[in-house]
Amino acid sequence: MVRVLGKGKFLVKRVRSTRKKRRQTMNQETLIVVLLVAVVVLLLVLIMRQESVALLRYQLEEARRVAVRDHLTGLYTRAFFDAEFNRLLCQLSSAGTGKRDDSTVFSLSVLFIDIDRFKGINDNYGHQVGDIVLKKVARSIERTVRAGAADVLARYGGEELVVLLPNHPNPGEVAERIRRAVEETVIDVPQGTISVTVSVGVATTFGESGADVLEAADRAMYRAKKSGRNQVIVVTKAEGEA
Repeated sequence: MVRVLGKGKFLVKRVRSTRKKRRQTMNQETLIVVLLVAVVVLLLVLIMRQESVALLRYQLEEARRVAVRDHLTGLYTRAFFDAEFNRLLCQLSSAGTGKRDDSTVFSLSVLFIDIDRFKGINDNYGHQVGDIVLKKVARSIERTVRAGAADVLARYGGEELVVLLPNHPNPGEVAERIRRAVEETVIDVPQGTISVTVSVGVATTFGESGADVLEAADRAMYRAKKSGRNQVIVVTKAEGEA
């Protein structure tokens, strides 16, 4: 009888010990599961955060691109041109106060370009064809500016384009290349093929009256149009000051 009771107590203790070990094992397994879930959640959060950062970077880059690039032609916007013009003008104004190097701006030329008889294209062919013409002219002019240089080609408004040439030795030559390039361009449109010409006004400042160079180039462009279109008018320093 005593031996039976002893065995019974031993079995009870063993059962209790087994249950305790099972509870400990279950607690450990539960803890491991919780830790694994936490790690997975953390990884998901990190991945989502990285995706959010990537998306934010893309959105910022897209916003910047929209802000500086014209949606139709892909050229720089007028706002970007104005900012760049003012920046270079400040460099030009201070160029004489220090030592010059390769980055020094000592002259600034502006080319105002207007597509001749563009209103007639819109009226006769429609605005969609007008858009095609604008894009084709933009591509033709892009090939004439210095690749990798500080030259800026922008859509100034409507059918007017503008080129900013810092430190260019012969802006009139660039304007003539632009005129010829556009004149020789054949533009495919739904109605067939058409060609257009441009009138270009050129003015250069060496720092004496930088703010007036835009107006001088604009006046020169209108002189080119009044003189028969499809030509370049270069304003000399004396004419720009008059």
